[in-house]
Amino acid sequence: MQLLIALYLFPWLVPSTANAKLETPSTWVVVADTCKNDFARLIGETGVNEECFYFINDGNGNYFIAGKTGNNSLIVQLDPLGNIIEQRTYDFTSGDDFVASLFLDDQGFLVGSARDRINSNTTNILFKINWQTGAVIWAKTLADPAYNRFDRVFQNPANGNYWVFGMTTNAHDNFLFEVDKNAGSIEWQYVSDYGGNGDAYIGYFLTSDAVYFSGMGRLADNLYDIRPTISKFDFNGNLVWAKMHLRSPSEPSRLYNVDLIIENDTIVNCGRGSLTGEDLTVSEMLFYKTNIDGDLIWAKSYTITGGSNVAGFKVLPIPNGYIVQALFWRISRHLGYLWQG
Repeated sequence: MQLLIALYLFPWLVPSTANAKLETPSTWVVVADTCKNDFARLIGETGVNEECFYFINDGNGNYFIAGKTGNNSLIVQLDPLGNIIEQRTYDFTSGDDFVASLFLDDQGFLVGSARDRINSNTTNILFKINWQTGAVIWAKTLADPAYNRFDRVFQNPANGNYWVFGMTTNAHDNFLFEVDKNAGSIEWQYVSDYGGNGDAYIGYFLTSDAVYFSGMGRLADNLYDIRPTISKFDFNGNLVWAKMHLRSPSEPSRLYNVDLIIENDTIVNCGRGSLTGEDLTVSEMLFYKTNIDGDLIWAKSYTITGGSNVAGFKVLPIPNGYIVQALFWRISRHLGYLWQG
């Protein structure tokens, strides 16, 4: 299997009302369009299980893709046209592992997480790499408490250390901890529990003095007890506040806040979920705004005619509105969708 890398650069966005059926082609077809820098390219070795899990800009116009090849973690650097500049493999677990998240810190080092399973109790690794030499500066396995997954890693602008967040094993609670940038040792850690078995921070947004997290909180044992959350932390790791929205604890619903941005004195959020129960086939795209203290201003949900499992994953600001990267299912096929409003 090979990796499919696609890059689309939009000099403008035109809303489309087309409702064309998406068919699976028997062969790859190159389509000419007006975006000269677009490409779709297969990269990898035929017959080898290769997957891409993360994609970032390297700050110089090139890109890093991260994932796996065979049983090893893989990081590939590409130029703007998708040509391979450099590729390296790492064996972090002495078994089957892959790079799950990656970022470039303020000194040009690659910092990220790797694990051996996608969604189960797993071995998790934090690593720091000098990409110029390919050398691993440090790689740490953290097993106490047992972490189910490291979802994201980013840099604390106040001191340059790294913050890691995700979900713990067994209780499935939110966790957040800071790692010393030089040694990879834990400086502090924070775990929270909304009462049920399944809490997680999912996305984050940095401001000049705080970090805001989107996420989910499970109030009790059932999937219809999941609610969307926003949490604010200062750069010392202190929780300033945490809030839930859209449904009361007594109303069955399964809702996730997947991404958020700070815009002036408001917080704009997008996500997914069922407003009436736990069935995600009737999921709607959630879009709502709060003030800077997390108090709800307005909320909307969106469905797609003829579609199911509607979900919002990323929100970006544009003049006089927003773009939401979203997804829905139709006739058992996944469709990507850009919503502009």
